[in-house]
Amino acid sequence: AKEWLLKEIEIEQELVNETGTIDARNHLANSYHNMVKLANSEGNLTEAKEWLLKEIEIEQELVNETGTNESKSILEQSYDNLWSLAYSEGNISEAKEWLLKSIAIRQNLADETGSIISRIDLAQSYINFGYLAYIEGNQSMAKRWYLDALEIRLKLVDETGTVEARNNLANSYNRLGYLATKTNKYAEARDWVLKEIEIEQNLVEETKSIDAKINLAQSYNFLCDLAYTEGNISEAKGWLLKKIKIEQNLADETGTVESRNNLAGSYNNMKVLAYTEGNILEAKEWLFKALEIQQNL
Repeated sequence: AKEWLLKEIEIEQELVNETGTIDARNHLANSYHNMVKLANSEGNLTEAKEWLLKEIEIEQELVNETGTNESKSILEQSYDNLWSLAYSEGNISEAKEWLLKSIAIRQNLADETGSIISRIDLAQSYINFGYLAYIEGNQSMAKRWYLDALEIRLKLVDETGTVEARNNLANSYNRLGYLATKTNKYAEARDWVLKEIEIEQNLVEETKSIDAKINLAQSYNFLCDLAYTEGNISEAKGWLLKKIKIEQNLADETGTVESRNNLAGSYNNMKVLAYTEGNILEAKEWLFKALEIQQNL
């Protein structure tokens, strides 16, 4: 495949040199893109980046010449791919530089078109940049980017009310909650996750989907861990029981090894909480429930 792609690129480069048309350059950029995907599939990130930079050079020329939203969208996607490559290489500083270029174009597209997809993409870029800031240890900057994404996602829920929009909003609340725990702001973390849970409960009732149930169970687990960290064992047990109820339903509904393992794990966690309270008999009961599942896996 690589040999044929290189031959195709050689021909397309000649056509670009001869004609210089937009169509010829688009074809060449697309071939560079195929080389990026091939290098990625082989795990050769350095080569992938080299081809991607060639692709971007052409796409930037086309944006400068045509200024079309389509050309801008193609270019921002390449910048988005480039920051992902830099991130995969562990180069966070470089990843931020490329992501900011992608964000600049996405902001422009969102302002010009006001389309739902452009705003969805922009919010996700804000989330990505916030995550990079978090990795660097800059939690205040991470929060600012997360809040910018939240603002967009709140508006999208109001406008569309779609399951996707509500899932994205729940994700923003989750990230803000997790971030708050890293600075020991447990009350703030709880507030964010309770907002997340409100959405997830509605999605479970509405969709009955397995993914919705899993997300809600994970949020209950978050609050369980939070209460345990604060030393509130009784509250921790309450949240864990809610998680267990969902996991029992998932184990019955799917019967998968993963769902039963998750349920056994929660039984074991209840055992620990009961033991921490000094309730040895209850701890044993939860232990036996976990063992019964594990023996039948």
